[in-house]
Amino acid sequence: MKVFLPLNVRVDNKKILFVGGGKIALHKIQTIEKYTRNITIVSPEIIDELKGKGFTEIYKTYEPSDLDGAFLVYASTNIEEVNRQVRDDAEARGIIVNVVDNRELSDFISPAIIKKGEMTVAVSSNGQNVKKSVAWRNRLREMIDEEWPETNPSFFSETMTDTNQAELAPRKGYVYIAGAGPGDPELITLKAERALREADVILFDDLVLPQMLEPYKAEKIYTGKRKDAHHFAQDEINQEIVRHALLGKTVVRLKGGDPFIFGRGGEEIETLRQHGIDYEIIPGITAAHGASAYSEIPLTMRKVSSSVAFCTGHPVSKIQVPDTDTIVYYMVASNVHDVLDKVAASGRSGETMVAVVQNATRYNQRVFTGTLDEFRKRERAVYSPALLIIGQNINQYIEQTWYSRKKKVLMTGGDVKKYDPAAWITVHFPCRQVAGADLDAVKRCMGKIDDFSMLFFQNRFAATYFFKYLFEHGKDVRHLAHMTICTSSRTAAAELLEYGIIPDCCLESEGSTTISGLLGKEGLTGQNILLPGAENVDEVVSAELKAAGNSVTPLTVYVYGAQDKGDAIDLDFIDEIYFASPACVRKFRELYGEIPARVTITSADKQTAAELRCHFGG
Repeated sequence: MKVFLPLNVRVDNKKILFVGGGKIALHKIQTIEKYTRNITIVSPEIIDELKGKGFTEIYKTYEPSDLDGAFLVYASTNIEEVNRQVRDDAEARGIIVNVVDNRELSDFISPAIIKKGEMTVAVSSNGQNVKKSVAWRNRLREMIDEEWPETNPSFFSETMTDTNQAELAPRKGYVYIAGAGPGDPELITLKAERALREADVILFDDLVLPQMLEPYKAEKIYTGKRKDAHHFAQDEINQEIVRHALLGKTVVRLKGGDPFIFGRGGEEIETLRQHGIDYEIIPGITAAHGASAYSEIPLTMRKVSSSVAFCTGHPVSKIQVPDTDTIVYYMVASNVHDVLDKVAASGRSGETMVAVVQNATRYNQRVFTGTLDEFRKRERAVYSPALLIIGQNINQYIEQTWYSRKKKVLMTGGDVKKYDPAAWITVHFPCRQVAGADLDAVKRCMGKIDDFSMLFFQNRFAATYFFKYLFEHGKDVRHLAHMTICTSSRTAAAELLEYGIIPDCCLESEGSTTISGLLGKEGLTGQNILLPGAENVDEVVSAELKAAGNSVTPLTVYVYGAQDKGDAIDLDFIDEIYFASPACVRKFRELYGEIPARVTITSADKQTAAELRCHFGG
């Protein structure tokens, strides 16, 4: 087993030689140039990022004489034979060498470094786990930036003497207990959105729509709380929040509605107090407010209702009937009649108005109204989530509310701006992209990643899940330095920026130009292309890549997620469906079988329209 001794080595006035002038060398040089600029690069070609920076640039193929006078050598080409030759030549001359990304051939390795003034922190895994080294380095950098500011130069002398065990304990994380609102994704607050962007972990309830979480990078944990069907018990949720916070993570506990109105937020902060974990509460629009606004039933109104109470509809033995003009009962799905019997028994008139609002603020919101006596005689099933409103203010209700007048469009992707929000409610297709790779194929591809000359990403999901598996296999972006990286969409290009990668080309097709035509213009032919994507390969794209004279290896890195029964879109509420791609057409067919005749169908392009005709005729 190779063992590397951590040392600080003096490098001023010492020649540092790099054999190779591409992206592999760039990554190392960006670290070393902070300490010395006495760097010599030997390579037939040198990328623009390394030119004109004061380094010695020698444009030639490697020869042993290039090692003359070198103190340290980096073999950083993408040709294994050359790297091995550099290593052998250096060893013969007694010069220590680093063969980039090859621990076994290296005499030294470069740690992940933080440099702050005169202080340097280096993190190394003995060359065995680069990802972990970088993660530790980044975590330490955050701690240094937050707790050891440059504005306090005496910090170290004041705090590092007589250091006790408590001072060295890991820094605890921070928890947000946040409300997501009653259902409409646009009702979440700006502060909750900020917390979600900052989060490392999001624990979310059954009443939080999954598409609300798609923009955020955090780990997402479904707690599945709904009456009589809890994925996590409340105590388990409390402990899960604590567990992540004690690891130093920023945690968002995201709840439907408001966390302090029948949301059990009080129990969660009690647990956080016991563990000394800092937190804050972000209120949300509670279901009663959402139902009131979206059904046009005012909870208070001059001369009609000057008082309102919020109550829970279960357990039945504890149902209360306060003496207020308006009462709103939460969680009444399975016991509406039990609540109404309690209300009648309290002495309320049988002519008292009653409304049940089902799926408040969502595309499939429904409102049922009548008198107390009428409702008690009905046999109508009401499914969660539902609210029961009691009071004469319900007389203000009209069937054609501002919300019910809007049409509903089911979007399977694409730009929602195609539909005017004043006239349309946008419903997102619940066929979500989730990790679900062909793990054997992933392992094979990661093992021979050097064999591929080009990576092609069609969408952001392909990029997200490809890098997930790349990191899990102990590799990072340096292992892609030899590859040309292309995308066929701006969203994929934007996702790559999250990993510090600017694609070499974005082949977004416009007009009649095909991908093969665009590849030809870029001179990208004869490539060995790795094509990460979903389980159903886009045969059209694959064919076009091959038509440009390339070989293509599809790699499944995600699948379209299985759909829970409760997630299914109720097509009875949908007026139009917009299909963004052929893959979405196939998945819709798999899930729903057919499209109701009254629904208008719109497709994004000719390929999608052809797929629609194939599956649904017309």
